Amino acid sequence: MKILHIINQMELKGGAELMLCRLANMQSESGNTVYVVVLRGNSKLAYQKLNKSIHLIEFKHKNSFGALFSFIKISRLFKRLKPDISQSWLYLSDLINTLSYFFSSYKPKIFWGIRNTKIPQGYFSLQGLLVFINSAISNIANIEIICCSHASKKFHAKIFYKKSRMSVIENGFSPEEYSFSYSKRLTKRNELNIKSNEILIGNLCRFDSSKGLDDFIRIISILSDDQNLKFIIQGRNIETSNFLIKKIAQYNIQDKVILAGETDDIQSFFSAIDIFCMSSIMEGFPNVLCEAMLHQRVTFSTDVGDARAIIGSDDFISPPRDPDNMAKKIKAIISRKTIFRELGEENRNNIISNFSLDAIALKYKNMYQKKIDFYEQR
Repeated sequence: MKILHIINQMELKGGAELMLCRLANMQSESGNTVYVVVLRGNSKLAYQKLNKSIHLIEFKHKNSFGALFSFIKISRLFKRLKPDISQSWLYLSDLINTLSYFFSSYKPKIFWGIRNTKIPQGYFSLQGLLVFINSAISNIANIEIICCSHASKKFHAKIFYKKSRMSVIENGFSPEEYSFSYSKRLTKRNELNIKSNEILIGNLCRFDSSKGLDDFIRIISILSDDQNLKFIIQGRNIETSNFLIKKIAQYNIQDKVILAGETDDIQSFFSAIDIFCMSSIMEGFPNVLCEAMLHQRVTFSTDVGDARAIIGSDDFISPPRDPDNMAKKIKAIISRKTIFRELGEENRNNIISNFSLDAIALKYKNMYQKKIDFYEQR
């Protein structure tokens, strides 16, 4: 099978970018011919993550407006490469994928990828306009839509995407890529000056209003009386956030919290912490929960997106915007520190059983093949 992937950019390690790399690598290793088209920017992540057997095609447009006209080039690629499948990721790529189909004499089977549970820049924005153009197209074009979560499917059905064309295939993970390291735990905790008897609670995310970091700081303030607890928030634009610095000072918990910038070494982060807590107020399929659980961490989350389905237990789920409830649940587990290892092992097994990359890649393969078989039988 020939598979062409189209994505906006491959500079940052977002959920779509990382999932594309994992899926494309597995598809290539399974004997398929795989192409990846990157519309704009540099392709730093692609060079780091994609197998050498994958054909990388870079357009290097400077902005989304320029990238929009890539459909002319891609329609020619369709004719030259003759892919069986053209799979796009994110709204702009979805539109370009469909325009390329309309303008090409060769017609691959078109699949969209949808990940959001909101329009990031709001309804009354250029991105909002793009979303509603795609919504209209989804009702007339011969496409299939793959959502990464049930939450994203539900949201897009509400804004009039064609529900009958939407299916859910969650993100997949290779267990060998995510594992606890005792040596990295010792090294990282030593760097952070965390004592062996102290429990380190962490949150890994970029600085964004959707991540509920004001609630996480409130959770820290509620639990701050416990002298054996320390906290770390790590991610893009975290350490320089005046908002977080002021909030921490407001609660007078500067000695309890570490703010750290973005890291490529998430194994060290997850190995160093004892408990992971996601405080988001909005998510689709939160990869970070799966990553924490694969590292055998005790994992808490707000009840957003598909978090409840990932974690699988109400004991570790709290309503969004309810830091008191989350703090209460964390406190209950802290008193049972002896079961941390058992809970961690259960978490890892849960992700391997339900979200392994092998199983997820098979779902993509079956969906692609079903579409191909349907047209061959007509």
